[in-house]
Amino acid sequence: PTGITITSGSGTNSVNVSIASTFIVGNIIVTAVNPCGTTVGQILTVYGKAPTTPAAITGITALCGVTSTTYTAAVTSGAAGYLWNLPSGLTIISGTGTNVITIANSGFTGGSISVAAYNACGTSLPRTLALTVAPIAPTSISGPTFTCGLSTAIYVCAAVVGATSYNWVMPVGASITSGQGTTNILVTFSIPPNGIISVTATNGCATSIARTFGIGRVFAPGAITGQTVVCGLSTTAYSIAAVTGSTSYFWVVPAGMTISSGQWTTSIVVNVPMTMASGLLKVQSNNSCGSSGFASITIGACANGISNNSFKEGYQFSLYPNPTFNEFTIDVASRMKVNEKYIIEVYDVLGNKIITKEEVLSEGTGSIKIDLQDNNVGIYLVRLLNQENRLIYSERVIKE
Repeated sequence: PTGITITSGSGTNSVNVSIASTFIVGNIIVTAVNPCGTTVGQILTVYGKAPTTPAAITGITALCGVTSTTYTAAVTSGAAGYLWNLPSGLTIISGTGTNVITIANSGFTGGSISVAAYNACGTSLPRTLALTVAPIAPTSISGPTFTCGLSTAIYVCAAVVGATSYNWVMPVGASITSGQGTTNILVTFSIPPNGIISVTATNGCATSIARTFGIGRVFAPGAITGQTVVCGLSTTAYSIAAVTGSTSYFWVVPAGMTISSGQWTTSIVVNVPMTMASGLLKVQSNNSCGSSGFASITIGACANGISNNSFKEGYQFSLYPNPTFNEFTIDVASRMKVNEKYIIEVYDVLGNKIITKEEVLSEGTGSIKIDLQDNNVGIYLVRLLNQENRLIYSERVIKE
C-alpha cells in the first residue's frame, strides 16, 4: 500500500519493506506466478499506528419513551473495530465492534455513550455523547415584546425533538386563551403587562429548564452617552437610543444644571454651572400606558471651575480678576520643574478656540496675562496645558 516500499525480495516469497512514518493502514497482497498463470492474491491488512478518535457520534439524545435506537460513530481511518461503552439501562442488541450499533432501552435514567476506535497498534481516546431522559429547553420564543395598545398576541416557541407537551406561564395581566400544551399560544391582555413569559418542554419523563421572554408596556432607556466630567464646560449634550414603543422621554439633571433644549426627546443640551455637587443625570421613557424606570449616570462635582481630573498635584493656580473687563492673570506655582513651558487656550461658548499662547515660566513660578479687550462680552473657557500637552487647569472667565 502507499507508504510501504519493497526494499529487497521482490519476486520471491519473502520481502523486506520500508515503512513511512505517515503510514496508517493498508493491504499487502501477494500472488504466485508461473508460465501458466497467476493465483488469486492473498491479503494481509497491516496497521502503522493507532487510529484517531472518532469525529462524532450521531443519534438521538433524549431517550424518554424510546425502546430502541441506533447510534453511528464517524468512520476513522485505520480502525479495525470500535469499542462502545453504554450507561446503565442501555444494551447493544446489534453492531458490536462496528461503527453502527442498535441499542435497547430498559430503564435508562441518564449518562453518556462513548466509542473508541482500535487496531493492532492501539486504541484511540473515546468520543462521548451525553444522553438524557429530559428534553432540552425550547431554543427561542417569538412574539411582540411591546404590549401597550395590544389586547391579544400570539407567542410561538421552537419545537423540541422528543417533547410531547409545552407548559407556558404568563405574567400578571396576561392569560392564555388557547394553545397551552403546544408550541403556539394565543394570549389575551386584561392590562398591558410588564413581565416574563416562560415555557418548558416535557416528554412524560421529565421537564426541561425554562426558556424566558421579556415583555412590557414601556421599556426603560438604555445607556446614556455624554460627558461625566463637565467642569470647565458651559454646555454639554446627553443622548440615548430611541426605545421601542416610547413616545417621549423625561430628563432630570443634577442640581445647578439646567436643560436648555431637548426635554421630552432622546437628546438634551444642558447648561453647566461654574460650581456644582456630584449628582445623577436621569431619563425615563413614556407612552400612553405609563412611565418606565430611570436610566442614569453620575456627573462629577466641580469646585471653582476646576475639573477633578485636571488639577495635578504639585501645581497651584489662581485666576483674577474674574469677572474682568479686559485682561485676566493666571498665577502658576509649580514644584515640578524649572523653566516649564505652558500652553494657554481660550474658547468661546460655541467651542471655537479664539486664543492660543505659549509661555515659559522661570523656576516654575510666575504669571501669565491674557488680553480679552478685542473680544465680546460673555463667558470664556480657559484651559492650561503643561509642556507634555496634558490639561492641568481649567476655569471659566466672565468678561463684562
